[in-house]
Amino acid sequence: MPVGRIFLVCAVTALSVGLFGLMFRYAGIGITDVGRTLNSVPAWAMCAIVSLTFANQLVGAVRWRAAERWLSPAEQPVEWATALRTTIWGSFLGQLLPLQLAMPLARWAGVRTTRAVGATLYEQLFDVILLAASAAAAALIILLGAPGAIAIGAFVLAIVFACALMSLLLRFASACAARSAALFPGRKPGSRLKEALRRASKAPPPLLAFMSGLAAFRIILMAARTVLVAVIIIPGIDYAIVAVGYPFVGMALGLPFVPAGLGIADWTLAGLLSLAGATVASAALATIALRIVTITAVTVLLAGSLFLRPMKPASVPALRLHHW
Repeated sequence: MPVGRIFLVCAVTALSVGLFGLMFRYAGIGITDVGRTLNSVPAWAMCAIVSLTFANQLVGAVRWRAAERWLSPAEQPVEWATALRTTIWGSFLGQLLPLQLAMPLARWAGVRTTRAVGATLYEQLFDVILLAASAAAAALIILLGAPGAIAIGAFVLAIVFACALMSLLLRFASACAARSAALFPGRKPGSRLKEALRRASKAPPPLLAFMSGLAAFRIILMAARTVLVAVIIIPGIDYAIVAVGYPFVGMALGLPFVPAGLGIADWTLAGLLSLAGATVASAALATIALRIVTITAVTVLLAGSLFLRPMKPASVPALRLHHW
């Protein structure tokens, strides 16, 4: 890695840690307050958080296998237990490294094939595109001040609409990447991104629907986890604003060079919680608690994944995507 890029990563990481620490000072809270907040999370809620986190990992494993089947139809897809285990490892490493690096690295280490990296980057495109589209819809819904159930209903409809237009959105993103590559002709990443987006837009309609549908399901899972922690720690909060505004947090979590969006995602969520009616202190405590319980849930799943045994494809209901 070039020295300049190493310096950039170190600088951004230091900034992220500083922003996270600043939250304690700004909100006037301490470690003792965080401990009391974590103790207020009941056991059933922690089980629900672990379950939602596991469902998220399972979605990632399923999408990875689907992407591999389309990108490398002549190859045997990754075995189920391996796909799930390496996805959990990627999520765990994603708490320490940027997710764009952590997930491909974990999957490559698990199967030692470069096609695993390509399939991972391909499936991540759907998350990025859908998060951006749903964030735009969320901003409009929040600005219009739509009440609870109506706001959530409009948000779900917006996600469904974005899934239906996924091919168009991918082509639009490819055009934007092409414009960026033209402005900076010496930058290869822009050209590679343009080609990846263009190829993704040309996927068969069933595969586009499948991948975008699971990306939408992932957003709903993570929004539900965020809302669950928020309503437990901050009773009376406007849960609809938290649910609808989650895409902003999701985009911050996926920022390049930032491990799990540290600092930036936390301030984004704290701002969203304040908008939903939380005090500065309670918003900060809920944000920090969510990060801690998320790391705990991923660690529990990582420990459980050590007991996974290889499963033959025939022993699991197969998603027959190879004919695409």
